Amino acid sequence: MDIHQLSISYVREQDRILVRINTTAGEEMRLWFTQRLLRGMFPHLGQATVNLVAASTPLADNSENSKQMLTEFKKEESLQKADFKTPFKAEVAKLPLGAEPLLVTEVRITQLGEGRLELAFDEKLADTPNPRGFKMALRPQLMHGMMHLLNAAIKVSEWPIVASASGLTGVASDGTSGESQRPKYMN
Repeated sequence: MDIHQLSISYVREQDRILVRINTTAGEEMRLWFTQRLLRGMFPHLGQATVNLVAASTPLADNSENSKQMLTEFKKEESLQKADFKTPFKAEVAKLPLGAEPLLVTEVRITQLGEGRLELAFDEKLADTPNPRGFKMALRPQLMHGMMHLLNAAIKVSEWPIVASASGLTGVASDGTSGESQRPKYMN
């Protein structure tokens, strides 16, 4: 699956984060992320990103601090090149998972060769005999963009989650809230 666009936004009425992925083949995948899912997924996603960046760039000092600094540098470099202004193309002909977004209950993160991460999203509900799911492979630049958009959506959600570029860092104790803003898009 070749990703063309990615949109991540908080939907207040659902109290969920909606992830929309357009492919170059004209397909759209829709996912719901809950607060509980993000609490479990984000630290692993952040660490996988750090490991992916570190594996693709040899370091003289292989300490965790050096890996974090390299990841921050690569993230800033990627975000400068990313297109967050082009609106998400909503008129998609094919919805392989159906019109209703997949309620993600399980995420598997696998580091692939060639500098890519594979993310597998599954919806395993008790009352559904046939679980839905799909996989996508991301390069570091798209991974940084996705993490950036997730951070922005978490801020808007006002969930008591403090996020960083490399993952979840904790629960906010001061109850700070994010300001509402337009959804951001990545092409």
